[in-house]
Amino acid sequence: MGREEGFRFGDPSGEATGVLVCFMATTRALAAAVEHSCSLVVCHEQLNYPYESWGVGLEQSITWSVNRRRFTALARGGLTVYRAHGQADRFSIVDDFRHRR
Repeated sequence: MGREEGFRFGDPSGEATGVLVCFMATTRALAAAVEHSCSLVVCHEQLNYPYESWGVGLEQSITWSVNRRRFTALARGGLTVYRAHGQADRFSIVDDFRHRR
């Protein structure tokens, strides 16, 4: 597991009432998780934009309205987020692209 992966929000020791798997944890995906009683969201992409690797920290990115809406939805919904980036690439996405030519 790469350092960009793992629990990114919420309580990792909490009991999962359901799991929503998505590419990006958009506010729409988060609303669907709440609607379907999924307390755990597993996503591929990072929660905030721009990426921290681009030199923008969480303190700066939280000023973006899309990031504020996302984190507000997470908190209000009582959601926990696990990011599976490299793991998902290795076990599914890479295989999908490898077979296309």
